Amino acid sequence: MKKSIVLLFALISAGLSYGQIVSTSAGGNWSKPATWVGGVVPNANTDVIIKGTVLHSNKKDACRNLTINVGAVLTTLSPQMNGWPLNIHGNLVNKGTIKNNDAGNWLQIAIYRDFVNDGKCVNWGVHFKGESDQTISGTKPFGPYFIQMQNENSLIAGSDLAFQGVTFLFYKKNKFIVKPDKTVTLSYSDTHKRIDFYMPKDNSALDVHFTGGGKVIVKGKYDVSQAVFEGVKLVKE
Repeated sequence: MKKSIVLLFALISAGLSYGQIVSTSAGGNWSKPATWVGGVVPNANTDVIIKGTVLHSNKKDACRNLTINVGAVLTTLSPQMNGWPLNIHGNLVNKGTIKNNDAGNWLQIAIYRDFVNDGKCVNWGVHFKGESDQTISGTKPFGPYFIQMQNENSLIAGSDLAFQGVTFLFYKKNKFIVKPDKTVTLSYSDTHKRIDFYMPKDNSALDVHFTGGGKVIVKGKYDVSQAVFEGVKLVKE
């Protein structure tokens, strides 16, 4: 009987830890209780919906799945957050805006599953940190300064994609899979002029290996000299 009670309590506790927290319409610092309806700060086991302007403000900031509503904003508080990404341990759905602080402070986010962008994404960096292949999709252009793969897996285009002003940091074993019915477009950005593929000094990485049978369009002087195109149709405009 006692074991049954303990097990039931454990199951209830686990269920409570996977709740959903919504920001107030005013928003505020991620790590402050007043930012969230009910006064509970999210953690890695919590689904989050942002309805206001929320600022990444602590290196421990994290959630499970994150949705940013239309008109809502995710940004950062101070330059102290430059080296500490907001950790999203599930999926990210952006219908609002993801950006750096207006004072110039950088916002980085780390995503462990999939990313859907139907809004504006113009922050400093997006880290894909999943242990298996991850999917990127959406109806709006992606415009972070860089997108990085941090494990030996692939990024899959789940829709037609446009990247504006993005530097890709991919390692040799990473592949960008563009399936036959998908198109990826690469171009300059008004805010990010340093458009290139990055090669570390130790030559341990070759940035992007495009494959999968789809089409990649390169516009203008976007430098793809360090990329590999194998099994995709490359179009330069």
